[in-house]
Amino acid sequence: MGLRQKLDRAIYNYELLFISHMGFEYPEKWWTGNPGTILAINDYYFSFDDIQKVIDNEYPKEKVFEWYDYCVENESKINLESYIRGARDKFKVYLSAPISGRPLMDAITDFAQAKILVQESGCIPVSPLDEITFDRDWIDYMIVDIEKLSKCDRIWFFSMLPDSSGVKIERAIASSFGIKEFKLK
Repeated sequence: MGLRQKLDRAIYNYELLFISHMGFEYPEKWWTGNPGTILAINDYYFSFDDIQKVIDNEYPKEKVFEWYDYCVENESKINLESYIRGARDKFKVYLSAPISGRPLMDAITDFAQAKILVQESGCIPVSPLDEITFDRDWIDYMIVDIEKLSKCDRIWFFSMLPDSSGVKIERAIASSFGIKEFKLK
């Protein structure tokens, strides 16, 4: 048996072990047609490097699916090994909730609590109340807030109150910039 045949046999064995480990049915072929590259199973795509790590390290299939879904949902490039060790993306999350038209101390309290929850989730909160000076008009604050929002990866509409004009504008801007909504887990 030549070297290429030995390699193909080893890849095939990894493939069989991986498919069994993950609970998949045996696929028709590799996605690219080249063993040792990308394996397409159902709606999943796994590199041979990831397949090999799953088998060699006996990663639980639940963790592998969790990692895969995390990467898809968050457009993340965290590799499997780093994810298993606890690495996650540190997204900047813009906090959006009504401020004007309600008692300022209520807004300050709500935003402070939201910041804590975002920090506890491993992300970086960005609040429109950060560095507030109370010497500007509403429109001037909105311009500053939109600039902050444009530098964020996610937006969190955390209030149960009806959307204010500012929240409606932030929602529209986030949508036009392709900024995804943050989901607290």
